[in-house]
Amino acid sequence: MPGKYIHLFLFLLVGHSLKAEYRTNFHSISRREGLSNGAVNAIARDAEGYMWFGIWNGLNRYDGSSIVTFIPGGSPFSLHNHVVRELYPTNSGSMWMLTN
Repeated sequence: MPGKYIHLFLFLLVGHSLKAEYRTNFHSISRREGLSNGAVNAIARDAEGYMWFGIWNGLNRYDGSSIVTFIPGGSPFSLHNHVVRELYPTNSGSMWMLTN
């Protein structure tokens, strides 16, 4: 009989340690924190750890504390459209995106 209790204890102990290993902390961000729009079409993480959000009103980069917004402008390197539909980070550190 004692062997059954030891196995149960070990199973619970291993299960508890595995559960603790996979804990995830969630932090929500919204327009209040600086997103340019509440309608998020795409989310990606780049090689440097930045979170990118393809929004209905541009592209937002989040570093864990602040948000930088990129919108179409006069530069040939700026976004061509306000609506960013998909994001594709590359291994080389570039970010490809699909706009309207």
